[in-house]
Amino acid sequence: MFIAEVGSKANMERILAGTLWMVGRHAVVLKPYDERLSADEIIFDRMEIWVRILNLPLGWMNQQRGSRAMSLIGHVLKMDVDGDGKASGAFLRARVAIDLDKPLRRGVLLRMSKLEKSKWFAAQYETLCSTVSPVAALVTHKLIVHNRLHVMNLANCLMMFL
Repeated sequence: MFIAEVGSKANMERILAGTLWMVGRHAVVLKPYDERLSADEIIFDRMEIWVRILNLPLGWMNQQRGSRAMSLIGHVLKMDVDGDGKASGAFLRARVAIDLDKPLRRGVLLRMSKLEKSKWFAAQYETLCSTVSPVAALVTHKLIVHNRLHVMNLANCLMMFL
């Protein structure tokens, strides 16, 4: 595990809400720091990541139906939609918490209506290469990560591995 201190609460929130952090082929799984927990109580079972579902019909490019589609991939944290709850473009994008003990879904099978057969829609995981093993971490002004003995500088955040 490691703890990293960042300069401010605003930087910590930006880091937690941002894209996936990678060190080589290892995804750095970030969690808010909680000083009340012991190392044994900290569970890194989910990873938050931006996901895209490609080529959805226009009727699915919105908060309501899009959330249903994204929930097949993981727990939906935030949809990338406008003030009216609508998305535009070639894909629907959402921040999703995925279970680390389950395989990544390559897409979703959706039924557009009761009369139609289900259709396959591919999913893309932003900044995730094809072969990734997760590394756990905590954040507050501090981060904690598993199984590494290094010191590194990531985006002006000094992270020291314990």
